[in-house]
Amino acid sequence: MNPDQLPAAIVLALICVILALGLWYLGVRRGSLKAKQFAVMIGIVPVLVIGLQLANEWFGWGNPAEFRTTTTTNEARIPVTNPDVKHQLVLTPKAWGGKAPSEPLRLHYAVQSPKGEILAQGEQELAPAQKLRWSPLRAEFQPREEGEHKLILEVGKPAFGVDIIVRELRK
Repeated sequence: MNPDQLPAAIVLALICVILALGLWYLGVRRGSLKAKQFAVMIGIVPVLVIGLQLANEWFGWGNPAEFRTTTTTNEARIPVTNPDVKHQLVLTPKAWGGKAPSEPLRLHYAVQSPKGEILAQGEQELAPAQKLRWSPLRAEFQPREEGEHKLILEVGKPAFGVDIIVRELRK
């Protein structure tokens, strides 16, 4: 599960449990078997969702491997565990000082293998977007080996940092 989704998942689980307890109480007070059965079904939902999330992570179902980080420097280390598939790189610069960006930003990137080979490089001008960010830069690279690859960034001055997402692309 993505750490950004954790608060919403906890709130949803608490709502399900409180609703289930309320229906159970109503079923006991009124002697209604259907209310109690419905309460059990609602109470089981968070357990099933958490179980499916864990099974997805353990057995590798669903989404391919993904790595997320944020950097405020010109370099970042990105782990590659499957060199047989192409990887997508998504770079999203963040604005400094709590003010939404109003001008485009030039971003230059290069991905180096553990041996120092340049696997991908490019430069793009990114348009301002909402919520203290610029539009993301998307690129692909094909790793040749496992290990920590180096991402080298050159970002213009108004940017504070860059959110980085690297994911495996399915064949």
